[in-house]
Amino acid sequence: MKAELIVANFCIHNINRDGANDALKKLANKQSRAPVSLDDIQAAEPFVINAENSDITHKYLKNTTLGFGILNSLHYRKYYQFDNFVAEAIN
Repeated sequence: MKAELIVANFCIHNINRDGANDALKKLANKQSRAPVSLDDIQAAEPFVINAENSDITHKYLKNTTLGFGILNSLHYRKYYQFDNFVAEAIN
């Protein structure tokens, strides 16, 4: 499910509100209810791209990723393939 969200251009890492600008704080709040696009994050605060190391970082993305409860919500499930019967049974 996370791989499919990445392919669909959504962020799977938790957005850190601490010290973030207002736009990122709004995205962090939205993230618990609906997927946030990488483009929206880039517009709020650019990613740092290190071509030499093939590395892309963002100072407001945590190392932790979204939990299953969020990923299994209807707003997220519409972006990836997962059996609805199984998803409802797990919740």
